[in-house]
Amino acid sequence: MPFTHGQGETEYLGNIVVSGSADDKKWGSFPIGFDFDFFGVTHNVFWVSSNGLVMFGSGSNAFSNVSIPNTSRPDNYIAPFWDDLIIHSSGDIMYQTIGAAPNRKLVIQFSNMSFWTTTVLLGTIQVILYEGSNNIQMQYNSIIDLSSDRASGAEATVGLEDSDGTGGVLCSYNSAGYIYSGRAILFTPGGGTYTFDDNALFENILLVDVIPRAGFPNQVSPFHNSIVGEAVTFLWEAASHASSYFVLISQNADLSSPLHTSADLTTLSYEYIFLPDQSYYWSVIAKNSTGDESSSEIWSFQTSSSPPFLAVPQSIQLEQGALQILALKYTGGDAGSKTATVSSLPAEGVLYQNAGGIPGAQIATVPTDVTDASFNVIYSATGTTGNGVGSFDFHFSDGTGTSTNETYTINVSAPGVPKFLSASKELDRVEIIFDKDMTDPTGFHLEFAVEDNGVGLTSTSCTLKAGDP
Repeated sequence: MPFTHGQGETEYLGNIVVSGSADDKKWGSFPIGFDFDFFGVTHNVFWVSSNGLVMFGSGSNAFSNVSIPNTSRPDNYIAPFWDDLIIHSSGDIMYQTIGAAPNRKLVIQFSNMSFWTTTVLLGTIQVILYEGSNNIQMQYNSIIDLSSDRASGAEATVGLEDSDGTGGVLCSYNSAGYIYSGRAILFTPGGGTYTFDDNALFENILLVDVIPRAGFPNQVSPFHNSIVGEAVTFLWEAASHASSYFVLISQNADLSSPLHTSADLTTLSYEYIFLPDQSYYWSVIAKNSTGDESSSEIWSFQTSSSPPFLAVPQSIQLEQGALQILALKYTGGDAGSKTATVSSLPAEGVLYQNAGGIPGAQIATVPTDVTDASFNVIYSATGTTGNGVGSFDFHFSDGTGTSTNETYTINVSAPGVPKFLSASKELDRVEIIFDKDMTDPTGFHLEFAVEDNGVGLTSTSCTLKAGDP
């Protein structure tokens, strides 16, 4: 299912390992920032390669992936996506250690990766190492080509291997369909090996440069695998740090030999007329002020003189506490008015009618018709975390009838580490302002360090300042 990026990604300034085109290269060593145990051996530095490996002990530029375990070199690695990759001219590898002892995280990010012998982007991938627990998480921020078996893992190794290649944990080996945008795989050590959960909660973390590249643009319409009329209006949401956009349209799944490339746009829509009964692919690319680009997924659609009436399933990742406007979508139907109806409620969190961009009446019973003319509702992630905890069903109706129910899947993860904004010193305390609201900051003093003129201080608690909301 196509993946929608929420508005709650926490950005951190990354340390750049390499920027721009690179093939079959390795780099290291770089500091982890804390002691990390991998298959019983403690490490404090790591290496990376352009072929999608994070390594300990030494580096390797091996491009031919093998299954796990395998005693041939390389060994001692984390493989979020080991394939014959290249860094695209618009891509980079960066890392950053965030948080404070004893709960730090090392984030390693492969941005705008591509494949040897093809021009289409693979996307952006992260590896996160956790201090103390020695957990490892692989997560896939953006996998661009939804029609490519290779981009979904058909020629890739995903897993962990120990220092001599006699042991390891294999998630996937040359298996199409295993990798997709929004997937997170959490490895937990125990008994000399690891167990893994490949339905783990995605962490909304993104590493950026001093001038951040544009965020991933979320497409709106025409939806992936939809059937639409010949006159198509392409719609997308604003991306962070974007100053302009352009639309690529092709009849090839990898967008090669484009049928049409729009001029640079400052709007969030674009119109084009197509022939009927044809298949097409499209993507929108966001540019920042310096021209650095980020691509949306590649979506397919077919044209028809009489497209069917369907509600469109969607998926989004949010942080706990987020308030998010959700656009319910449909394809086809007649030219008359449409009605969107919420037919089931989320298990966690609260769903509201949209009242001009703020929560209106709560949707507390079903079925309930959506009152917003653009079929927007608002979800508040006030409940517990988990994949699918905020999901709800909906359908559309018009003069031709009622569509089948579809699901808006909402995955809710724990809030990211708050970013420091400013501080002021008092006699026995420090007032700190962060970029995130905290209704209950209990225990958050473990997530940051406090120094007074370079001397470390021991913080014992964290509370809201009296009078704060």
